[in-house]
Amino acid sequence: MNKIVTQQDVGRARFLDVLHRLRTEILNGTVEPNQKLSIDDIARRYDVSTGTLREVISRLVAEQLLIMDGQKGVRVTPISVADIDDIINVRILLETHALRESMRRGGHAWESGIVASQHKLSRIQRDALEGREQWNTEWHRTNREFHLALGSACGSPRILQILNSLFDQSQRYGLRFLQSHGAVIKFANDHNEIIEAILAHDMEKACERLRAHLEQVRFDLTQVPKLSSVS
Repeated sequence: MNKIVTQQDVGRARFLDVLHRLRTEILNGTVEPNQKLSIDDIARRYDVSTGTLREVISRLVAEQLLIMDGQKGVRVTPISVADIDDIINVRILLETHALRESMRRGGHAWESGIVASQHKLSRIQRDALEGREQWNTEWHRTNREFHLALGSACGSPRILQILNSLFDQSQRYGLRFLQSHGAVIKFANDHNEIIEAILAHDMEKACERLRAHLEQVRFDLTQVPKLSSVS
């Protein structure tokens, strides 16, 4: 029997569609950091009610991708070195904990999932070297999957949910930095070292290599030209 589609179902689908579209514009830089956005203008552009749009904005404010700016507008969250430091500090804390717990709890299926995620990243690395279009955005998506796979057996859905949000916040910087395949090769080498330690069941080395990788990410992101004049 066909499911009856209610007005509530339609409203929910519209909310998720607009949420996805506006979040994507923020993450890929279509709307710039610190750019002021008019709620009325966005509602007209997406052909959505202001009520639905305010729900979307509330979600993105909670995700720290937007900040409220008076009664009638919002502003894209600015980028800064201090923000990078905060994001990376929390990622180190949570990702190393999640990896440690996953190595305690995870089995062969978990290890196989990590290897499979890295295989996807290797394929995109080849695409980058060959100059294939859209490799940048695809790499960020697959890199997120790899990092989430590292902690996927930690036993805490809340930690994974927080990390997923932090990857969104990191991506705003990463898309500005990752413009050449050289960065992809460097990060792929880091990932391989992490996997080698995991497969050797060396928990301390795996966590140390993950921490070192994230510290390198911190350094690289602070070299983004647009951050040179941002405190």
